[in-house]
Amino acid sequence: MNSETVALIGLGLIGSIWADHYKTDGCLAASWNRTSKPELDLMQATLAECAERATLLQVCLYDAASVESVLDQLLPYLTEKHCVIQSSTIDSASAERIALRVRATGAAYVESPFTGSKPAAEVRKTVFFMGGEPADIARVQPTLALISAQQFAIGTPAQAATIKLAMNLQIAAITQALCESISMSRDAGIADDCFFAVMKQNVAWSGLGRAQGAQAA
Repeated sequence: MNSETVALIGLGLIGSIWADHYKTDGCLAASWNRTSKPELDLMQATLAECAERATLLQVCLYDAASVESVLDQLLPYLTEKHCVIQSSTIDSASAERIALRVRATGAAYVESPFTGSKPAAEVRKTVFFMGGEPADIARVQPTLALISAQQFAIGTPAQAATIKLAMNLQIAAITQALCESISMSRDAGIADDCFFAVMKQNVAWSGLGRAQGAQAA
């Protein structure tokens, strides 16, 4: 049985969904957001209370600067009982720097960015890329499994952050090509349903194409 308790730090689009799942499963101990969200019934508390109540502190914020800003406030409360799960999208240098700061308190650290946006989060199909010490990854895996379909052990925090950015680059490139090819077809008077019907038979067909095709239908 997983005895870990979780505090979710960052109640944005994804963090609030994860926190709700954790609450349903009985392991949410607290949550925190930079601005209070009284409409969310997610045991919102101070950062000090999050650290007091939870053993796992999962961070889901905007960028590296916001993570470091929150970390400045959280570090005094971290102890050996804690593991910080960093799920924001940040660069590799920031991931290593933040890992060192957390570990200096005696707490453990797992870099754990993810893929899969709101639809995946809602049905617990998020995919995590984990970087850290093997024992720490093994510790947090059962908890992350509650909200995800798969958890990849990538290597170091820097490597986990890097593969997330590499996946984002793939998405960006595919999105640009898809937008340009649809525009080309529309300019030629080709209907979107015809475009996507043809694309389904092409090697370039992808999950992104499927999602956009469903919106066009």
